[in-house]
Amino acid sequence: MKIQKSTKAGALCALLFASTYSSAQGQHLDIAPFHFEHTDVQQLAINPLIQVDETQFIFTNELLNEDWQALLYSTAPHLVEHQEVLLHWAGHTSINPKLLLVLMEQSSQLLSNPTKQALNQPFAEWSDKVGFASQLEDIALKLSQRFYAFELYTSEHKTEKSNPSTAALTSLLGSTNALATLAKQYKTIFSQDLFAPKKIQFTAANAAPQVNFSMNLPWPSGYAWYSGGAHSNTGSGYPYSSLDFNNGSGGWGSNTPWVQAAHGGTVTRYSACNIRVTHSSGYATQYYHMDNLQYSSGDYISAGAWLGRYANNRSMALCQGGQSSGPHVHFSLLYNGRFISLHNTYISGYRIDVGNSNYDDNCYRFYFERNGYRTCAWSRLYR
Repeated sequence: MKIQKSTKAGALCALLFASTYSSAQGQHLDIAPFHFEHTDVQQLAINPLIQVDETQFIFTNELLNEDWQALLYSTAPHLVEHQEVLLHWAGHTSINPKLLLVLMEQSSQLLSNPTKQALNQPFAEWSDKVGFASQLEDIALKLSQRFYAFELYTSEHKTEKSNPSTAALTSLLGSTNALATLAKQYKTIFSQDLFAPKKIQFTAANAAPQVNFSMNLPWPSGYAWYSGGAHSNTGSGYPYSSLDFNNGSGGWGSNTPWVQAAHGGTVTRYSACNIRVTHSSGYATQYYHMDNLQYSSGDYISAGAWLGRYANNRSMALCQGGQSSGPHVHFSLLYNGRFISLHNTYISGYRIDVGNSNYDDNCYRFYFERNGYRTCAWSRLYR
C-alpha cells in the first residue's frame, strides 16, 4: 500500500488547513461523550417485552413526507414560529420531531399550556440549558448520543434485553413509569403507538444493506479538497458517520466554494444551513454549515446538483446554534434516518477507513484508499 504524496504547495495548504482545525478536533462536540456501563443498564430495569418502536424515535425517511407546519398548527400553533429550529435539531440528530414535542408536553406542558416559563424551558429539569433553542439542541443531542451509545453497548455485550430507542428514552426520563406516561401522551396527541406492536428482534443495525447506491465527493471532478478524520455526527461517540470537507480557501470571511450533491434524490431542507438528500435506495447524505441553499423540501435533484455554498461566516454556519471553528461542510451518511458508519463505504471510488476514534487522523488508521494509494487526513483529496 502506497501513501499518496502532496506537492510542496499542497502540503503547505494542507498544513494550514490542519492548523485551522487543530483546535477544532472536537468542533462538533456539543455534549460530552456518553457511554453505557453494565451497572447503568441494570439500573434502567427495562422490560424486554415493552419496547419503543424505532420508527417513532428516528427521523425516518417516511417522516420526511410529513407536513410539519400543518402538524404544528393542529397540535401547537404557538410553536409554528419555532418550526425551523425544531426541524433543524430534529434533522441534525435525526430524532423524530413528534417525539421531541411529546417530551416537551410531558416535562413542561408546553403544548397544552404554553406559558412563558414553559417556552423558555420546554424540557424543564431534563436539561440545564436555558431557552427554547438551547434546551431543544441539548435534548436532541442527548437522545441521539444515547441511542448510538446503547447500540454500541449491545454489540459489545451481545445483550438482547432492549433496543437503543428504549434505552435512550428510559435513560433520559429516569424510569420505566415515565416512559409509560410518555407513550400514553404520544398516543393521545398523535394517535400513534410509541411502543412496538410486538416483541422485536434485537440485531446490530449499523451494517450497511446491499443496495444500488453510489456517491461522489461533494465537489467538482478534477479539484482537490481536504478532510480531517471521520467522526460521529455530534463529534463524539458512535458511529463514525461524518466527515468535514474544506477546499482550503481560508477562515471566516473567505470566498467559500459551492457544494454538490453526492448523489441524486429528494431534498429535505431543515433550516437555512442544514439540508439532506435522500436516495430512492433509502440512503441519504446530509450537509450542514451551509449557505445560499438552492432547493426546498420535496425538490428532486440529480447527482452533482449545486446545493449551495458552505457558509463563510460563523453566524450563518450555525444558523440555529451549535459549534464550528471554521468554514467547512459537515457531511454525513444515513440509512432510513439512522446515521451509519462510513467504514468500508466508497465515495468517488475511494474506500474509507474511519480509524479508531473521533477525528483520528493517523494515516495508518484513517485514510481514503483508491487504486492502491492512501490519501491521508489533511492531504489533497482529488475527486
